[in-house]
Amino acid sequence: MTWLEFFKTFAGPMATVIASVTAGVVAIWFGTVQAGIARSQAATSAAQKDIANAQLKIAFDKLKHDLFDKRYEIYLAAKGVIEGDIQSFSCERC
Repeated sequence: MTWLEFFKTFAGPMATVIASVTAGVVAIWFGTVQAGIARSQAATSAAQKDIANAQLKIAFDKLKHDLFDKRYEIYLAAKGVIEGDIQSFSCERC
């Protein structure tokens, strides 16, 4: 049996083995790339979660500040009314 006859005899099975090995290598490569993408997406998601938590804290602090401003305006108005009443009360007795 010569090499030519050997290759003619086993060309079909050898082509099948080569194709299946190539497909396996490509599948492993794509799986590795996809796993890397998934890890990257998980890291991005964690960073987005941290950013959302920071934005939540900022929004809560802004709410507290806005409410303080409104309460302080009410305090100043009430203080002005009370001071006006006290001054008018004091002047009526003078």
